[in-house]
Amino acid sequence: MGDPDRAGWSTAVSAVGPTLLAITIGSRGCIATAILLLMDVEFRPSVFNHGYDEHDFFEVLASRPIKRRSQRGMTNVYELFGRNLEGSYLHVVYRRAEERTIVFHMHTMTDSQRRYYRKHIR
Repeated sequence: MGDPDRAGWSTAVSAVGPTLLAITIGSRGCIATAILLLMDVEFRPSVFNHGYDEHDFFEVLASRPIKRRSQRGMTNVYELFGRNLEGSYLHVVYRRAEERTIVFHMHTMTDSQRRYYRKHIR
């Protein structure tokens, strides 16, 4: 039967300009379009250890993720809980440094992270 959270969804990604990306996500007739200004983002090599890439980060941003400060007490470090266009549940950890975003961790959510996400996404 598939994932109930993604039932009836259609997606499209298109370039709007050299620095804009449009991600259109439709759900049961409702269309939501997110235009993202591609920020100054640096991806550390550790981000790619779990098979995800830069596009997954921007897709999570477009999916209305849950954002919280790091639970480990690090300064200017945030966690994102969201989904990419394939429907994978992703946990992203990044640091905000001046005008730059440094992404240093991205992996599939653990069971407890998925429960947290589902509880707070509504």
